[in-house]
Amino acid sequence: MTALTKVYSDNGDRRMRWTDPGQIFMDSFAAEVKRIREPRIHATFAGVPTGTQFRVFGQRYLPDTDIMQRLVEWPDRPFPKGLDVFAALGSERAKQILGNVYREQENWAAYLDSLAKAESAFAGRDSTFWYQNVYYAWLYALQALNEPVPKSAPEFMQSQAWQDKSLNSSLGSWSELRHDAVLYATQEYAEDGGPDSAVAHSYCEPAPEFYRRLLGAVRALEQGLDRYAVKTARVDSNLQWFQQTLQSLHAVSEKELAGIELTDDEESDLWGICRDVEGVSARLVDDSIVYWFQVLGTERSMACIADVANSQDQCLEEGVAAGNTICVLVPIEGKWTLTRGAVFSYREFEWPASDRLTDAKWQQMVRDGKTPAAPIWTKSFTVGE
Repeated sequence: MTALTKVYSDNGDRRMRWTDPGQIFMDSFAAEVKRIREPRIHATFAGVPTGTQFRVFGQRYLPDTDIMQRLVEWPDRPFPKGLDVFAALGSERAKQILGNVYREQENWAAYLDSLAKAESAFAGRDSTFWYQNVYYAWLYALQALNEPVPKSAPEFMQSQAWQDKSLNSSLGSWSELRHDAVLYATQEYAEDGGPDSAVAHSYCEPAPEFYRRLLGAVRALEQGLDRYAVKTARVDSNLQWFQQTLQSLHAVSEKELAGIELTDDEESDLWGICRDVEGVSARLVDDSIVYWFQVLGTERSMACIADVANSQDQCLEEGVAAGNTICVLVPIEGKWTLTRGAVFSYREFEWPASDRLTDAKWQQMVRDGKTPAAPIWTKSFTVGE
């Protein structure tokens, strides 16, 4: 539209231009179009043109799509992997798995070089780039989960199994992001209660940078809603609660890394988060709903699926199944304490493009126990299915 406007304003009287067959006008317009930057996201199908095109609804640029596009090559590597995204965003563990477990370079000789170029393209991006919208900011928050942990981190966070768990969590959340479920990434069930005995404690994963970046994503969302004047009182209340919760988690994480005992109020806040998340998530579905068990349909389950790439008659599905239980020994008040929580169950697999999975179909597969197996590298921190 910019090219049309420029040529339109540079070619004299409006009536003469539109009534004239206008070869000069068309030549000027064609020359102006050729100066436009070509799209950064483009499909490569035999017989289908690429490059600069006019589309009523153009394809939106997304960093992860850009990364995946850079790392496919027909026929050597027709599909990307979710690991590509986090490898290009700097995850050393993702790069190790791609090179040593899947040995991608053996199928496509240029893979490692292409990955290095993709990583270089995003290495210099600062927070201004990542906070320009909620989608980018969500990726930025997940990137923090795969950065080296500080030396002060508890022993359990120093292991390769924990690195793999964090990478699995990132991929699970990214699958929900691709599914456009950024705001209701919640577990299927939530527990409620309070510290009824002296041995009951709460513990949050000490990842202060993750909580800080996620707080930035929430603020970016709030600014966008304000810009278009679409923020309701209910949404504003939920966003304020989420920001306060992330600030609390950030503060608690800093204290846990420093070995500082939590206050009674901080313990109480941690105990109440599951209950509060349940309530907020339910109200986002329907303002009249209080408890998650009242939610009906596919939104009731955390299991979701999305296809992110296509090649001939196959598509690449990214999704999460039911949540897994995670047990971790953590230091609380100078003692090792066995804690229990939940973690994503990430899935990635090829599927016939003629029968793309919907959430309803996928959730039935989850209930029937017929989902494809989890990635082989997740065995470092999982037992059974």
